[in-house]
Amino acid sequence: MCEATRPMYHLYDIETDEGAVTAIGVLPPEIVSERGLPSPAMVGTIPRASREITAANFVPNAEFSNFLGFVISKHGADDPILANQASQQVNGWVFMVDLRIGETEDEIQTEDVLGAFRAENGCVVEGSYRANPKHALLTERGLPVLDEWIYERLVHELLELG
Repeated sequence: MCEATRPMYHLYDIETDEGAVTAIGVLPPEIVSERGLPSPAMVGTIPRASREITAANFVPNAEFSNFLGFVISKHGADDPILANQASQQVNGWVFMVDLRIGETEDEIQTEDVLGAFRAENGCVVEGSYRANPKHALLTERGLPVLDEWIYERLVHELLELG
């Protein structure tokens, strides 16, 4: 499995109706300083004074999860990693797995599966994406890690929001 080659997350101190928090965003600082940080670009928040991101202090952003699902649904059928899986499997379901699992030999947990596409005749079927409602934005292995290809499409779609 390949790892993302650049930092995927950046921390931003923001004010909300509930008070000051640190937002965990996927857009780089140069873009945020110019265009702002739209809500779908925030994976979640932690209290501003926090030094770590933990299950106890992390508040996930469902809007990010939904937007990521939209991006995967729209572009995932063209993801080279899934295309390779489909060519090897030929028919059935191919799974987009959160790369935070690393090079594990263990069974992949449900919380680490982003979703699945149908494979037919060795090709990923466009429009067949099924999101996994049990994917977790934070596990003991950390925040989601996307392959570089899908991460680039996520950033592009976030910038299209205006």
